[in-house]
Parts: sequence; structure tokens; C-alpha cells
Amino acid sequence: MAKHIGIVSVLFDKKPEGLCTARLTRALLAAGHRISLFTSDKAELRQRHPQLKTFQRATQPRDPRGLFRFMARLQGSVENNFYLWTRRIARIDLPEAALPDLFYGRAWPHASLVAAYLLAERYDRPLWLHFSDPFPPPNESLPQERFMRDLQTMVERAAIVTMTNAASVAYQQQFLRFKPGQLQVLPHVAPTTQYHFSPVDHLHYVYLGAIAPPRPARLLLQGFKQHLHHNPKARLQFVGSNARHLAPLISELGLAAVVDILPYTSTPARAIEQAAGLLVVEVNKRPAVYTPTKLIDYLLSYKPILALTPQGSPVDDLLRRSTATGLSVNEYTVNALAAGFEQLAKLKPTPKDYAQRIAGMREFSPEGVSQKIATLLEER
Repeated sequence: MAKHIGIVSVLFDKKPEGLCTARLTRALLAAGHRISLFTSDKAELRQRHPQLKTFQRATQPRDPRGLFRFMARLQGSVENNFYLWTRRIARIDLPEAALPDLFYGRAWPHASLVAAYLLAERYDRPLWLHFSDPFPPPNESLPQERFMRDLQTMVERAAIVTMTNAASVAYQQQFLRFKPGQLQVLPHVAPTTQYHFSPVDHLHYVYLGAIAPPRPARLLLQGFKQHLHHNPKARLQFVGSNARHLAPLISELGLAAVVDILPYTSTPARAIEQAAGLLVVEVNKRPAVYTPTKLIDYLLSYKPILALTPQGSPVDDLLRRSTATGLSVNEYTVNALAAGFEQLAKLKPTPKDYAQRIAGMREFSPEGVSQKIATLLEER
């Protein structure tokens, strides 16, 4: 049954979670749902649809944040770094006919959860929350007690809390209390980009997105440099990575002639299709709980994939579904990574291999994620 869903996202269609939320919104619209989008002036608003209505409010000023935290405490509200935006969203007047059946806050940033919580409270509607990352992130210190207490308050108000994979669900349960069946897996929504089988006659590898610490960029570059001893014509491109972090490493290792840093692009299909191989680099920490959005894009392409990731991570599990089209390196050493590059260079997947990989991505497809939402709506 089609529903009217209020999607709350500060950075809609921007940065990883905003892009995932935009894909989810398109999938829900295609499935026949009506969407009210509550977002900010930082959002990218390219979507147009007769069943989509957008409410946009300013985020500025965001300072002085100490004062805004004090104001939140005085008002008994939830502290966050977009305090004025959350208050402006919560004050939007919605007539009965325009009220969503539920409000779904999509974090990160955390403020998306807060604004959805305030709307659900004001209009007495069900609340859903999405944690794109766990709270706290693995191997980081626990946030202030007040932050976790406020988060627990919002969780207790929510009917559903979604996360991107089972590893995140298991980890999150260590820090917050959930009702039975409340915490659910909802995968990233895959893009609708249509890729084609396009073999290349070069060894140009591509890494999409950020690779700042604690991801081991130096190790990746050292492994690639060793790979050059056997494949001197190989090249490496970073697309959308921080040049201030990477450029000194590239220079120090003498790789400036064979490694390029290209600007961010919201349409990475061209870089993917021109690549000989696609790269993922994960932090060498446990528990490993992340499913990078770039990996979902990679898995829908006709390109082989190399990931540096802990054994048994969500990335490792996904790549081991199709060993003919991708591989994981689980040992964080230069020699192991160089050997991974050698294996990647030798992979020659067929169109059938890629078709099987893509067929196995049904749970990430817009239709698959929409069906999971429909199931949750029926159950709740």
C-alpha cells in the first residue's frame, strides 16, 4: 500500500548519506509512494516529481554552538550542530491533508534524526530513524553521556531504526537499547546507472572518494609502487580525494608521474568505465561494520575490484560472492597489497561473470529496497 513518507535529510543528495537518501527517495517515488522532503539550503534539489513536495530551510547561523547547546538544554530539546535548522523544520505548519503517515530521519548528520523526531512529536506521527554509521563509530571514544542519552530518547520514540548491514546492527546493540524487531537492515540503494562491458588494454586503476586518515593511503601507494616493478605502465587515479593529504605522500614516494588526483564528481560512471580496476581501502580495525557507498556502484559495473579490508568485513563478504570479478586483501602489508594488484591485473572476468555479480545485487536495487520498506510498513 502506498504511503505518504516524510523524509528528513540535512544534506539531501550531497555526500554519501545524502546521495543514498536521494536514491531511496527516487525508489520510493517509483514504487508509488508520496514524499514530503524536509531539507536544508545545503541540499542538492534536482529531483522533480508530482508526488514530491520539498520544504527547505536555512542552516545559518550555526555559531556560536556553545550558545545553541545551552538553548537546547533550556528548551529540553536535543543538542546538535544544526540547531537552528532543526527548530525551523519543526516549526513548519502542515495542514492535516499534507501530514505524512510517518517521518523518517536519515543520518548522517545526526541533526536529520533530531528534526524528524521533533516533527513526529509535534504531529503525533510514527518515527523511523536511519543510522548510516553506528553511534559511536568503532574504535572511537564514546560521545558525551548527554548525546547518547538524547539518542536513546529518540530511539525509544521510533518504530523502526534502520542500518546498512547486519554487522552494524550487531555492533549498535552494544550501546543502545532496542525493542525486539526495531533494528532492521536496509541496504544502500544502488544507482540506476547503466554500465556496459568495455574491456580496456591498460592498467589504470581508480579509487573514488575520500581516503584521509585513518584509511592507510600510504600503504595503498606503497603497494602500487611495488606493483610498478612488474607493470611499469600501470597508473592510479584518485577521484574526489583530498589533494592536501595525498599530494605530499605521492611526492615523497616518487609517484607524481603515475598517480593523478582528480576533482570530485557526482557522476562517477565515466571514471568507472575507463578503469582497468576499482579500489576500496578500509580502516584496519575491528569490528569492521561499513559498506562503502562506492562499493555498491563498483559492484554494478563491469569492472574488477580490489579491496583492502579486514577479513569477514561487509566489504569482504560482498566481494567473496563473486571471486571471478573481485578480490580482497586482508593482510595490511605492502607485499600483500602488491600481490593483490598483481592478481587484479590478471583477472579477466567475462560478461557472464559480471551478469552473475549484478544479479546477486537484487537486495540493493531500488526495487529490492522499496520492497523491504513495503514489508516494514506492513509489519508496523
